[in-house]
Amino acid sequence: MSTWAIVPVKPFSEGKSRLRACFNPDHLLEINRKCFSRTLKTLQACSGINQVLVVSRSDEVLSLALGYGAEVLMEKPPYSLNNGISQALAYLTEKDCSKILIIPTDLPRLEVDDLDQLLNHTKQSSTIRLVPDNFQTGTNAVLLTKGFDFEPQFGRNSFQKHSRQALKLSGKLEVLLLENIQHDLDTYADLKMLDEDILKQFELRI
Repeated sequence: MSTWAIVPVKPFSEGKSRLRACFNPDHLLEINRKCFSRTLKTLQACSGINQVLVVSRSDEVLSLALGYGAEVLMEKPPYSLNNGISQALAYLTEKDCSKILIIPTDLPRLEVDDLDQLLNHTKQSSTIRLVPDNFQTGTNAVLLTKGFDFEPQFGRNSFQKHSRQALKLSGKLEVLLLENIQHDLDTYADLKMLDEDILKQFELRI
C-alpha cells in the first residue's frame, strides 16, 4: 500500500489573487509557477510519498506536472478548490493507496523534513491529521486514511470545519503545528515573515 499526495492547482494566471496589489500580473504568474515547481520537487524528494496527483483545469499546469513525473487529472466543472479535491479523491478510490495527503502549492518554506514529520508523527492509526495555518483558521495540509469519507471544506474557517468533521465521523483527529507548513503565502504580511533566502528564491520584493 502506498501514500499519494493530491496537489490542487489553479491556472498560474489566477493564483494568489490577494497579492495582486504587490506584483504585476507577469511577476505574480511566475511566482505561482515557481511555487508549483518547488512543491512538486519537494514532494518527489520525500521517500514517504509514492505518487503525486495534480488536479487542475489548466493544460499548462498538467503538462508541467507530467514533466515532474506526477499523475494528472483534468478538473471538471463546476470549478472550485473543493470540487477539484473531491474529484481527485474519487479518482484515488481505484488506486492502491493507504494514505492520502492533500497539500497546496503556496507553502514557500516547505521542506522534506516537514513532510516526514507529518507522515511519521505517530505510530497510532489516526483517521485524519491536520496542519492549520498560522492563525489556526485555515487548513494547510490534510493526511487521510483511505476510506475516510472526507468532504473538503477549504476556505473560511476550514480548520474548524475539518476538525469537527473528523471528530463527528470517526472520533480520531491529530493536529500538528508544523511551522513551515503553517506558513502559507496569501498576503503581504506573509511575505514580510519570510527570510531573505526564500525571498530571493522566488524573486519576491517587499
